[in-house]
Amino acid sequence: MWTKEILEGVEDTYIKAGFIKIAVNPGTIVPIQQKIVRAATRCSLATRAVIACHTGNGVAAMHLLKILNEEGLENNKFIVVHTDAEENIEYHLEIARQGAWVEYDGLSQNTSEKTLKLLRFMVDHGFEEQILLSQDAGWYNVGQPRGGNIRGYEYLIEKFVPSMKKNGFDQNLIDKILVENPAKAFQIE
Repeated sequence: MWTKEILEGVEDTYIKAGFIKIAVNPGTIVPIQQKIVRAATRCSLATRAVIACHTGNGVAAMHLLKILNEEGLENNKFIVVHTDAEENIEYHLEIARQGAWVEYDGLSQNTSEKTLKLLRFMVDHGFEEQILLSQDAGWYNVGQPRGGNIRGYEYLIEKFVPSMKKNGFDQNLIDKILVENPAKAFQIE
């Protein structure tokens, strides 16, 4: 099904999926999730679409990379979503060293200082070409009037980019992180 949706289109449309999205629990990946990861990997091998996996856990990320390698997938076809949730920065470095994408997507007004520090750390270690940044906003709450309190999508551009500039990130680096890296990560060859 995943392969068809990427190569041919979703259901009876010509609208094609652009990436494979999965999620795993923290820690060592349990057998049923290993099966899902292997299926996603085989789909990526067949389609060249990137896999985005929700896990903010370094142990899980290392196990995921091991499975990808067993299946023969290049690590640059893999995004570790919510990496900013992992407190041990050594995992961030190891994910990047192995060639996968590090995604910092918990960006908000409350996390901007932490995100700036993570970005600076990864750039200083030479991994600016493997960083993805977003704010994981939205969140429609079922059952609440008008979806409840929905976080808008403007913070990243209106507030955080100016903060990046004030903290020494030049426009070329900002463009790399916000434009070039996502284009490269989500490109289907």
